[in-house]
Amino acid sequence: MPNQKEVAVIYKNEEPSRLFLEANTDASAKFQLSVVSFLPSESLEIEQNGYYYEQSDITITGYWAWEKVADMLPYNFMDAPGPSLTKDEVLASPVVVPQKETGSADPLTSQVWKAEESRVMEGNNVSYYKREGKENTINLDNDLYRFNTDNTGTWAFNGQDYKFTWHYSNAEKTKIKMIMQYPTPLIVNLENIVISATSFSYTRFQQANGVNLMAIETRTVK
Repeated sequence: MPNQKEVAVIYKNEEPSRLFLEANTDASAKFQLSVVSFLPSESLEIEQNGYYYEQSDITITGYWAWEKVADMLPYNFMDAPGPSLTKDEVLASPVVVPQKETGSADPLTSQVWKAEESRVMEGNNVSYYKREGKENTINLDNDLYRFNTDNTGTWAFNGQDYKFTWHYSNAEKTKIKMIMQYPTPLIVNLENIVISATSFSYTRFQQANGVNLMAIETRTVK
């Protein structure tokens, strides 16, 4: 049982992302600050794979919440040998921020979105990409999304264009269902969407050849 209500975590080995500082103008630019809050007088059970009960017993704010860790892995997930993530990349669960209703056009359909950062879990394999990064295990330099106002779109990847249809799955516009023609229909679900005029973040779920894939991704304007 936690013996204090809140724990602050300060990580000094990497400065916060520029996008985080733009969205959080009062945050320090010298270190990453996260806060883990526990329910008082509540015990907590943590499984070997990191899953804990109950999910509502912990609230994470600050940098970890902004980065949105992949804590939605299957309960029986076990990391296989291969590219490993640093402790800084074991991040907190997504914070869902519904889009504000304004009279302006939907920023989703106003831009072409290039891959900026991606953490991919496919089966037991973990892959990582960051634009201009030095330790990438996948290459998404030419990965682009374009969403059209008529609910069609194009996914451009390594010189190939794949058409898709899309629609918001909830009134808050934090979920999108896409049907890709790749080369047979592939259903892709985007959840925990956070979007601004320059940044588009989400959790991506899909299944191909019987293998579940989940990715925590951020895109920026091309």
